[in-house]
Amino acid sequence: MKWTEYIEYWGYKSLEIFFSSIPRNIGKIIIYISVYIIKTILRRRQLLMIKNLKFTFPQKTSKEIVKLATQVWYNIGLTFLDVLVYTTKPTKLKKIFKGYDTVKKLLPKQNQGLIIFSGHIGNWELLMQRIILDGYKSAAIARKLRNQKVNLAVNRLREFWGGKILEAHEVNKAFKLLKQGWIVYLLPDQHIIEGIKTTFLGRQAYTSPLIVLLSKRTNCKILPLFCIRDKDDKYKFFVEDEFIPLQMKNLKETLQINTERINKIIEKYIKLYPEQWLWLHNRWR
Repeated sequence: MKWTEYIEYWGYKSLEIFFSSIPRNIGKIIIYISVYIIKTILRRRQLLMIKNLKFTFPQKTSKEIVKLATQVWYNIGLTFLDVLVYTTKPTKLKKIFKGYDTVKKLLPKQNQGLIIFSGHIGNWELLMQRIILDGYKSAAIARKLRNQKVNLAVNRLREFWGGKILEAHEVNKAFKLLKQGWIVYLLPDQHIIEGIKTTFLGRQAYTSPLIVLLSKRTNCKILPLFCIRDKDDKYKFFVEDEFIPLQMKNLKETLQINTERINKIIEKYIKLYPEQWLWLHNRWR
């Protein structure tokens, strides 16, 4: 491991210990101040974010785009803060959500698998933690972080209440877990090298067809679910109708049309809450 990776790891651990041990309101103030430093240090990410926002919202002025980019940085900081503050505190975690009763009615009975998809919007990390707290066996498919030690530390937190983290290549494990009655959670709004060329927010982007494949092979239902931060500084669940894949003439067409439909659902929430999506990711390459 390179020395820079050790620095990254201890930097992450220091932030984890610090933010999880101070009052959340103080953490929010620190993040608000830090945003202006971070976007200067990570200038390339700032420029990428502005480029993505300008393409998606051409009607906005340059001033509005810069303001929106600042809000994005702040929301990323709040997401990180809330994961550290609430993940290991079940009583507090349950209190910060709205609309969970509606979600719970749609969750499967014992030994019935379910596929949930969302996007990197709001607090995608705490979404599954809330479901796991109610005893649902759940696994999330997540991209492995470049820094191995940071990846292990992050996954330890993600698996704190008994959930599992699967890497992108562990598709067979996801199939088995669904057949055993688990919930499998996916976020298909990141760039991948191998996938289906689709349209996402007006541009061509490769997208994984895994959600449709998992459903086709297991007959499990698909539930679109989003966790959005509201004006009360709490998280509200938004549930779409069950996603029922259209069956086309062949598998290629079935994957194409349904992956496009999944993109449209995610786009809906990005356009409604653009300040809460991960615009600094290079989705279009």
